[in-house]
Amino acid sequence: MQLGRTIGRVRATVKDRRYEGLTLLILEALDEDLQPIGEPFVAADPLGAAEGQLVYWESSLEARMAAPDPMTALDAAIVGFVDRLGSTE
Repeated sequence: MQLGRTIGRVRATVKDRRYEGLTLLILEALDEDLQPIGEPFVAADPLGAAEGQLVYWESSLEARMAAPDPMTALDAAIVGFVDRLGSTE
């Protein structure tokens, strides 16, 4: 799992039927200091994240498991919300 922050929403007037019901958001990956790394990318959002929300996301096969049909081609998907960060000590 990787940290990310939602920074925008993708609006599509026409979608492949496999993507119906899936919201697509723009994410920025974050490092352990919550600083952006790499370029923003699109991720499926089956959970209903808000803009600016801290999330964790998966890529590849794990991302596909977040879709109603696991055969849907996805590169990334939000799989949870981050409520708090801190040490376990």
